[in-house]
Amino acid sequence: MAGPLQQMLMRSQEGTGAASTALVNAYEAEQLIEQLQFTQLQQVGDARFLKQHGAITKLNLQAHLNAQTHSDEFVLELLVSLDKLSVLVQELLVIEVWKEQLYPLLKQHLAKNVDSATSYLVLYHEAAVANLLEVVLYHGHACEAISDDELLELADWCMRKLAYLNTEAHNHANLPERSVQDTLGLSPVQELEEKRAETDFTAALCGLTILRYLTDHITRLPLGVTNRLLGAHDAVMALLPLVEAPPWVRQRKRGKVEKFISSRWQEVLPADHLMITQLDGQVWLCLVNLLVDPACRAKYYMDDYRHSCILKLRRHLNELLLDQLPVLRQLSRVLDEMSLGVSSAAAAAPGKTAGAGSRLILEQVPLLRESLLKGNDWQAIAHNQQKKQFGPAAKQLAKDRLESMLQSFELMCQMEDQQQQQQKQQSQQAAGSSSAIGATPSTGSPGAADANGDAAIVAAPIKVVCSRQVRATAILHQGQFTQGLYPVLSDSWLDLVCQLSSLISVCQGGN
Repeated sequence: MAGPLQQMLMRSQEGTGAASTALVNAYEAEQLIEQLQFTQLQQVGDARFLKQHGAITKLNLQAHLNAQTHSDEFVLELLVSLDKLSVLVQELLVIEVWKEQLYPLLKQHLAKNVDSATSYLVLYHEAAVANLLEVVLYHGHACEAISDDELLELADWCMRKLAYLNTEAHNHANLPERSVQDTLGLSPVQELEEKRAETDFTAALCGLTILRYLTDHITRLPLGVTNRLLGAHDAVMALLPLVEAPPWVRQRKRGKVEKFISSRWQEVLPADHLMITQLDGQVWLCLVNLLVDPACRAKYYMDDYRHSCILKLRRHLNELLLDQLPVLRQLSRVLDEMSLGVSSAAAAAPGKTAGAGSRLILEQVPLLRESLLKGNDWQAIAHNQQKKQFGPAAKQLAKDRLESMLQSFELMCQMEDQQQQQQKQQSQQAAGSSSAIGATPSTGSPGAADANGDAAIVAAPIKVVCSRQVRATAILHQGQFTQGLYPVLSDSWLDLVCQLSSLISVCQGGN
């Protein structure tokens, strides 16, 4: 192992207070990461798959905890040095194909014959892997560590999630409000379908963040990624509907507006309707990266239709938005140039359309997902998994998972307490700073920065906000359910906590 990495592992062992709250230390993380392997479609749901899922969940928690405490990010460095980021990308593709091809065939069996925790963890695997990649790919050297083929596959996966956000995500966000009686009256299949919709929505939001990070580092990535995003998928046009009608904003009864903030739906007061969320910021920063960067503009073919659609962004660029995201002033300048006919076409060679001379003759095409879809007898695979992974052995696996799940919840409680202490300290520092300079106290708007400058939503610091803030969820704390912090999923984990009691009864029945 390299000298700097070995020194980092030693420093992680010398930590004082943080070591007691760590779920895994650097040496344990190294062992977990070394054991990460590519999963075959036929292996989804078996003991090795669930063990690897537990390892990924622990690494995800620890990676977010390291980012939250600004300590050595040994999970990130180990994933890069041991070349396991490509394995995580392959995991995304495998579980995505399983959910598309095999889940519809196994849905009835999973709902009626398999405990809900096992079914949920399999569906949740995609969101767990995506969230780990979300915190890791914030760093440019992590993006560069992924092989070219896996980068193309990751770009394609992000664009499929973008297509989901523009279509099916609206149906999930606008589900009618149910009473307690209606919820209890749902059939097992309906409950499982709602769990899948929740995990799909969470994974799609992670995909939006990952896409933003790819565009942040697009000049350092292979040329095929740029051409894939701007040419084959037209990421710019796919992002525009998310500005006009984002699925993380919904209208409820009596005119209430709710936004998906900190991984849960929250009612927004009328005075705060124009305040952007982190998800809004991700969309705008993607557009800035793709439209302002000269290299991207040179490769993007701008026809009349695209030109007119992009210019519609101008009506959203009001002063309040520009105050919250000052980097959008660069985008506003580009849109003004486009409206005046001054664009990358001026730099093109005479007689050539902008972007036409920069297109590749040979385009690199990802093949991993195509290989997963070809040559498989889906009915036979589903029948085999129904007998093995999701048969009688599933009860014993549920018993083995119980201890690991309880350990994760214990860390979540500690993370919640630590986050509350940090917020209290930041509030005290901000109050002291405001009184010292005689300024008006902060109103908590997204554009306001704290004393350390970590919470400001501006061009660079927004990266810290979007990637480092641990997501909110419901956890078990001192015998009560409270709103806490967890970096993987949102309110879906409340359901998983509630399933612990049924899981314990399943385990006791197996004794």
